[in-house]
Amino acid sequence: KVAEGLRMGVFTQDLAQELPQDQPAIDVVMSAAQEANPGVVQQDVRNAMGCLGLSGPKALQEVWTLSGGEKARVALSVLMLVENNALLLDEPSNHLDRGTLDALSEALQRYKGTVAVVTHNKVFCEEFQPTHTCLVMDGKIQMFDRPVKEGDWALIEAAERRDLEAAASQAQKMAQKAAKKLSFEDNKRRGNAPKRIQKIEAQVEKIEAEVAEIDGQMLNVGSDYGKVAELEEKRGEKQAKLDALYQEWEELEELLAS
Repeated sequence: KVAEGLRMGVFTQDLAQELPQDQPAIDVVMSAAQEANPGVVQQDVRNAMGCLGLSGPKALQEVWTLSGGEKARVALSVLMLVENNALLLDEPSNHLDRGTLDALSEALQRYKGTVAVVTHNKVFCEEFQPTHTCLVMDGKIQMFDRPVKEGDWALIEAAERRDLEAAASQAQKMAQKAAKKLSFEDNKRRGNAPKRIQKIEAQVEKIEAEVAEIDGQMLNVGSDYGKVAELEEKRGEKQAKLDALYQEWEELEELLAS
């Protein structure tokens, strides 16, 4: 259920890729900001972009020419100018240098609404100084009515190690299961190999006789090129079957010898 009067701005890690790529960055920010707040003027836009390190020529470049981090700053500039009363930010500090990080932290501290941030950046988190802390660990969310503590980072690191260990263990189990299945299939194939080799020998003998017969026919047709071509095609098909049978025969012999 959405609260009445809620105006939420959302920043995601892929939001920067959704920006209009063929427009100057300053025009993109101006257009988006004025759509939500017609009172925004160009100086407001320049100030917001400047705080995030997009001043001078950078602000005038088309979006497609900017780096991934610079595109993210364009998207953040829009959020700073739109009159939302709640912000949800997913890793907003990614690709930001220290100066821009400080500016973003300061801007968020001055923000009058509610801000929820997902971050793995310890420096940003300490500068942002949240009033509440949520820890996501082991598939659960724990919420605390306090700022982030030093011990929280150790808990998160331990949980991430457990996740990596669980993923590695699962991968190992799947590999063992696949190897066991492969071993079962190999043993089954090894047990059936002698009978299969007998069948292959009979097939090889039959097809070789057919190839020899085709060779004889080719000698008898003389200069009938159409007939020669027809016989050559037929011989090629027979030879391909022979090659496949010899290949399988060799693999079965290797399997029995292993």
